[in-house]
Amino acid sequence: MIDFVHLHCHSEYSLLDGMSTPNEIAQITSTNGQFASAITDHGTMGGVLKFQDACRKNNVKPLFGIEAYFVPSIGQDEQTKYERFHLILLAKNNEGLNKLFKMSQLGWTKNFYYKPRIDFALLEQMVRGDIVALSGCMASAISKAIEAGNYARAEELSERFIKIFGDDFYYEIQAWNSKNLNDNLIKLANTYNKKVVATADCHFPTHSHRGAEEVLLMVSQYPSLSAADIRIAQANITSVSDHKHDLVDKINAMYPQRFLRFDEINPYIADAQTVHSWFREVGYDNVLYLENTMEIAEKCSAEVVTKRNLLPKYSKVLESNNYLREIAEFAIKNRSLGEQYKVRLEEELSIINNLGFSDYFLIVWDLVKWADNNGIGRGPGRGSKETTTQILTLILRTSAVVRSVII
Repeated sequence: MIDFVHLHCHSEYSLLDGMSTPNEIAQITSTNGQFASAITDHGTMGGVLKFQDACRKNNVKPLFGIEAYFVPSIGQDEQTKYERFHLILLAKNNEGLNKLFKMSQLGWTKNFYYKPRIDFALLEQMVRGDIVALSGCMASAISKAIEAGNYARAEELSERFIKIFGDDFYYEIQAWNSKNLNDNLIKLANTYNKKVVATADCHFPTHSHRGAEEVLLMVSQYPSLSAADIRIAQANITSVSDHKHDLVDKINAMYPQRFLRFDEINPYIADAQTVHSWFREVGYDNVLYLENTMEIAEKCSAEVVTKRNLLPKYSKVLESNNYLREIAEFAIKNRSLGEQYKVRLEEELSIINNLGFSDYFLIVWDLVKWADNNGIGRGPGRGSKETTTQILTLILRTSAVVRSVII
């Protein structure tokens, strides 16, 4: 049995390109008997949280990544309008995941130019052993150099990527690449003593969805059909109206000028044996290309951390729990409140401390104190059934004494 995981997989977050939901990727991965799968959408990491939730439900290990839009130099790209290349990046750990989030953010803001871009300078600044890189599909910088016959450029790019990623850089081949491209990618891997990994560049869930995928790609290329487009499509469809022709045949007839099409390839979430058969059919029977994907999956252990306490610290110097207690106890003493208040205060402070909300009360106290000192009116503190979290509702409803003595 061949061990293999998908390291290059698009979800519906690759808008009008991928059609698999994060849940479908996780479910099919589990059904296929694969222990892990990556999500690598075009220029975005919008699907990672849903993907993590789906993987947990299906007992699948999630690998978080992105198919980045890469240019060698941002400044040079703006001047010469260079093509954007594809580059697969996968987070090895939580630090790597945070770096991918940061690079994605910079791509959409500071570096945006038609697409959210990254370059060598950003990779050199951010990577530092926390990210795995695959050389990319036929639209990658190295692949384009090979296809242009510029092997020296492919070597130059390889050396720079390897300098950044070290042993975390892998050469990616696909069964639908040209033989020249795959052979030269394997040659580069041998030259630099790096490993080759097989990917399927998954864009839709199963083989049965290939027709729907072609419709999706058509919509992306004909966002607003002109009257002429409609007339041509209607004229062409008559030649394939027989029920024997499937949806892909009809789309091919109606819109023959599509520049992006998957009708001759099978980029779906296939099982390991099927992926192996695709490579074997085109002359690449080395199972190590598939099994090397397991090495990368084992390297990756990132997790999207949720339900964190995101309240800011009230003070970098003061310990919040102790300071809140000091303020409350001083107020009780200053107001000559009895023993029952002290007992209730202990109960409430215990709840607040355990839930980590001392900073919240201190911040509110500071705001109210500032308002009072500046003659700004304010209402009394109270619990609210409209509060969006149960924890905050609990605190507001059970902390009457704390509110009364500090606000």
